[in-house]
Amino acid sequence: PSSSTSTTSTEQSNTTAEQPVFFKITKSDCFKYLTELILTHHSVACFVAQYHYDTDALTLVDEPALQHLLSDRSALSVFLDEYLADQDCGDLCSSLFEAIVSCCLASSATSPASLDTLKLLLYEIKNSINRVALLQDAASKSSKLTAHMKLIDRILLCGSNQNSNSNLPIPNLNNGANSAGQQQQQHTVSLHSFFYKKQVASDLAKLVALIDTNLPGSSSTISHVLKTLENLTKPVKQVMHSSAGVGVAG
Repeated sequence: PSSSTSTTSTEQSNTTAEQPVFFKITKSDCFKYLTELILTHHSVACFVAQYHYDTDALTLVDEPALQHLLSDRSALSVFLDEYLADQDCGDLCSSLFEAIVSCCLASSATSPASLDTLKLLLYEIKNSINRVALLQDAASKSSKLTAHMKLIDRILLCGSNQNSNSNLPIPNLNNGANSAGQQQQQHTVSLHSFFYKKQVASDLAKLVALIDTNLPGSSSTISHVLKTLENLTKPVKQVMHSSAGVGVAG
């Protein structure tokens, strides 16, 4: 009997040792850790951008409401829809997106996966904006639209050295002959081109008519949308005008 009891205790001990231990952290800490990982390990940027909450992942969630929130959704869509406009972690959420863009821009010349990740991120932003436009709660729609406009502005600034208010460094992985300034200029044009091809500017133009002007702060929301719309379209017009001029001259 003593031998049997000893064996059972050993088996239980081994079973307990093999079980993973999970720690709950705040939303803010989660975004901080993810952002630091992305900036330190560029492969994490692609992992986070492509992560999808499948059935196996949901088994680790013990809250039914959270399970329903995450069910069959990508991580980026959850971040954009649920946390971007959050007062506690909205800015940190934006920093995470900015970090992904920074890593993609830095490695785009040597990694085709980085360009695919960047396109996927912009696609998620576009879809999230369209979902916000369908919200029935006018106040929630207004705050989320403002948060999305600020995010787009930060992403556009991410590829430019001029007037950038970003605290995130863009890793220098360029081995070509171009100078840093030329590289940044190419990145800026690429970002605007990606947004332009996704027809994000067209979507924003339609949003203005959907904002309830009777709500307090609606004028501020409209101003944010118009400012972002200008930031998106002005550089593209300049590039198109420049290209047209070169064509005529040739």
